[in-house]
Amino acid sequence: KSQIIPEIIKGKILFSLALSETGAGSDAAAIVTQAKRASNDTWSIKGNKIWVSDAAESKYMVVACRTDMKTSGASGITLFLVKPSTPGVIITPMRKIGTNWMPSYDVNFDEVIVSDKNMLGDENGGFKHLPQ
Repeated sequence: KSQIIPEIIKGKILFSLALSETGAGSDAAAIVTQAKRASNDTWSIKGNKIWVSDAAESKYMVVACRTDMKTSGASGITLFLVKPSTPGVIITPMRKIGTNWMPSYDVNFDEVIVSDKNMLGDENGGFKHLPQ
């Protein structure tokens, strides 16, 4: 908070939301991108997001991941802050017709390691923080 909030207040930071997935359609709670424990204080993210606006231009992506594989729906989803420059993040521009004023991207997460410090909110309680 102490590092990011001052940048937000100054208008110097851009975020993107990595939520949509090919198989989830309009049901955001059906995501399958996974974050699994890599160590006591890190997570490994694997999966793919689509229609991520401004992903390459953002300082951070807010990435929704399933962290409890035994649950479905809104349960078991956790949010993480991920820098687009993190190793394993592959950002590909999406070709579209119209609305080219805001670029959209396909974002692949290939064993992307993030710290517990990058978790937003509680483990498995992230869905309540997403725009409804």
